[in-house]
Amino acid sequence: MKTLIISSFLILAVFLTKAQNISSNLKQAFKTDDVSLFKRALQEDKIVVDSCLLLEQKPYSLFAISIRSKSIKILQDLISIKADVNKICDDKSPLMYAAKYGELEAAKALVKAGANIGLKNREGKTALDYARKYEKKELIDYLSK
Repeated sequence: MKTLIISSFLILAVFLTKAQNISSNLKQAFKTDDVSLFKRALQEDKIVVDSCLLLEQKPYSLFAISIRSKSIKILQDLISIKADVNKICDDKSPLMYAAKYGELEAAKALVKAGANIGLKNREGKTALDYARKYEKKELIDYLSK
């Protein structure tokens, strides 16, 4: 048991040291949904688009941050540069975040770009499960089709 706890701690420590904090420029880009500032911040901070970034001590994909901040232009830019629409950070895919936050437009864009509706996290939950959990009727209807 002690070995398991130590191993888990070490894995978490390695992950957290590899995860990059989100910069103030990148935060501003999401806040204003400014694609040019977003691209500049990615270059300046040397961020790989499919990485997980620390925001409020939790790892999020760039897609997840764009969904949380309702930055649809940045989300569309991520799709256009072929970022991974199924990237899981903090055990949730971008589509799961769209379902959780009730972002139907984002969900439609992700599915059109190839997001896997049936993708499951470690607990076996799908985007539809998140839509149901957070009572997002439009997303439940859309993801049920």
